[in-house]
Amino acid sequence: MKVILWLLREIGVAKVPSFCRLRSIQKQIKEEWIVPTIHWMSPKGNAYSFNDPRAIIANVSFAEPNTSDFE
Repeated sequence: MKVILWLLREIGVAKVPSFCRLRSIQKQIKEEWIVPTIHWMSPKGNAYSFNDPRAIIANVSFAEPNTSDFE
């Protein structure tokens, strides 16, 4: 990641964040938007992993114009 940030600065991209700032933004996004994965073992010993459907539904914003426009 540091190499990518360095490359962006070298080619003249404006407003490239520092590595620490990028990590803090990533942490904030993860805390707010990441859907937790549930790991479950069946009685027969089969392992399953799935995303928490409650968190998926909670993250859907029907007020967003791109998801609520049904015309």
